[in-house]
Amino acid sequence: GSVKPQSGLINLNGDLSKSAVAFDIDMRTIMTQNTKRDAHLMGEDFFDTKKYPTASFVSTSIEKSTKADFSYVAKGTLNLHGVSKPVELYFNYLGSQKIEDGEVYSFSGETTILQSDFGMDPGTLGNDVQITFNIEAN
Repeated sequence: GSVKPQSGLINLNGDLSKSAVAFDIDMRTIMTQNTKRDAHLMGEDFFDTKKYPTASFVSTSIEKSTKADFSYVAKGTLNLHGVSKPVELYFNYLGSQKIEDGEVYSFSGETTILQSDFGMDPGTLGNDVQITFNIEAN
């Protein structure tokens, strides 16, 4: 499935110690191509989007990654379902493309979280949730 970003900031430059990533996601935009499943995921059993409509991430540092598949890791705090926990987002910079009114920068990456860390009952689905992301920013 996917969700839509609400807002975000990516500031990457040659000095990673001065780089930062922050974003807010509107959890009410969950789309899995199945409206019943979407409603269930947005309900009280999972994300409870009426009570917690937004998830957010703010980096505390960005470093070179030690994982073979990723160039960078953004370490920071994920706020999801009303709980804040440290997470590491592994990502790659895919390049840029000139467009009519500027430039678009592309990134992709992943992280894994535990539902139980964020106050959600994993039920029969399993506790580990792998999150993959593709971002285009200008």
